[in-house]
Parts: sequence; structure tokens; C-alpha cells
Amino acid sequence: GTIYITDSKLGKIHKLVNGKFTTLLTGLNGLNGVLQSQGELLFVADGGLYLVDSNGKPKKLADGMEGHVDGVERVDANSWLVSCWQGTVYYVTRKGEVTLLLDGRPEEINAADLGYDPVNKIAYFPGFWKNNVVAYKLKTQ
Repeated sequence: GTIYITDSKLGKIHKLVNGKFTTLLTGLNGLNGVLQSQGELLFVADGGLYLVDSNGKPKKLADGMEGHVDGVERVDANSWLVSCWQGTVYYVTRKGEVTLLLDGRPEEINAADLGYDPVNKIAYFPGFWKNNVVAYKLKTQ
């Protein structure tokens, strides 16, 4: 298998294959989560969701997410969930539509990385400083 690693401090995405590291991208601001899914490599950085195109260049799919983007999980072929460390969670589409689903900032509930169960459509969020995990059923139309 292939492992993708983000270096948030240096703004780099690395790939590890057969014990060998390759640097894929550099110079990314606010870099955090990375996701390889359905043949696509995506990452969150600087308030946005990016797709790495076939030429290895980042293409911004959406931006405007507040709270230091952190995690990304695929919902379906054209949408993702993006969590932000300060407590916001967004539903993001390939067309660049961004919908705020959760806002834990008033209660100071952070939303670091996340997990998503696509079969049961349940999203899991660790309560960063609360020592818990909360789960929400995603309802799509």
C-alpha cells in the first residue's frame, strides 16, 4: 500500500511506497488532513479543500471554511465532510458549495479529525479536549 503524510509545519505532502518517501507537494499554508479515495488525492489547507490533478498540481475545490481545517472524509463521488479544529464541520461539494453542518465554537467543542461510515452514513468526531467521541447521522436528500 501507499501511505500519504502531511507535514503541517513545513507545508509538504509526502508519499511512502515500499519504504521510499517521495515529496509530492510543497509550499502549502495551513496544511493538515489528506485523503486518497476513489483514485483521487485530496487535502485540506488554508481554509479550503483541494484536489491534486492528474499533473500533480493542487486545484481548489472549495474555500471559506473557518476554524483551521483539519480532517476530510468522502461522503460520495462528489462530496466530502471537512472538520475544522476550532469546532466547525462542513459539507463540501465538487462544485465548491460549502454548507456549515455543525458549529461547536460557542460551547468550545473542537472537531479535530473525523471518521465516516459510508454504509450507515454516520460521522464520528473526537471531542478534542472533552475526552469523548460524538456521532451524527448524515441525512442527504
